[in-house]
Amino acid sequence: MKMITIDGVQIPESKLTELGYTKQEAPKSKVFVPRSGEKYYFMDSNGSVDGCEWDNHQFDHNNQEQGNVFRTMDDAVTKSRRTYATVRVLNKLRELEGDSDRDFCLSYCSNHSEFVIEQRHRTRTQCQVEWYSSHLALLWVSENMRKDVLLMLGVSENED
Repeated sequence: MKMITIDGVQIPESKLTELGYTKQEAPKSKVFVPRSGEKYYFMDSNGSVDGCEWDNHQFDHNNQEQGNVFRTMDDAVTKSRRTYATVRVLNKLRELEGDSDRDFCLSYCSNHSEFVIEQRHRTRTQCQVEWYSSHLALLWVSENMRKDVLLMLGVSENED
């Protein structure tokens, strides 16, 4: 019997499967490395998307190290939108939680297309992302900023 360890607890893999959890595959690398003279796009320090040719300068390598090299303008614009959606959501969480403990977790489960709010100490679900904050802050964000949360996850409205 194959066992899986979650937060230090051994659980039979078959039991997790019965409960509807699935094993997430490791994402395949999609890193774009331009050749010398090849055009690439990036998000500049102001959040605008720009493009230039790869000429092996430190500027190019800095962008590569930060995951800021994209094959197409659309890819760079998508990354920019996701980045700003993330900032909006996290700023709102920090504003709403105040001095409250961050003892709850907001997860988005793509296989159920739903947000889950659970106490932090519980077993984690098989989800794409988790944020920790107060219960009320997470509830507000999941109900009022759904579009931003889905955007930052890369989930389109029609997939949801």
